Amino acid sequence: MPRRATSALDETGVARLLRDQDGVVSRRQLVELGATRTDVRRLLARRELHVVHPGVFVDHNGAVTRRQREWAAVLACAPPPSTDSQPSTRTG
Repeated sequence: MPRRATSALDETGVARLLRDQDGVVSRRQLVELGATRTDVRRLLARRELHVVHPGVFVDHNGAVTRRQREWAAVLACAPPPSTDSQPSTRTG
């Protein structure tokens, strides 16, 4: 029988983010904390997370508060991470 891979998800980090961000977290943040696609699917299937926007989740299934909507908007509109650690310089 094949062994099931263990998740590297930092659950303490996720709990901290959810606490600090009023119960809202993005897929990108979950991945940065070690989540795989399977982890995210599992959290959604178990109803531990609920979709607010594509790639943005809340930790309950009730009404989303104003602060949670604000967090969700910020996380949904966040620019992708830069692949270059140095700011680009333009000459002109």
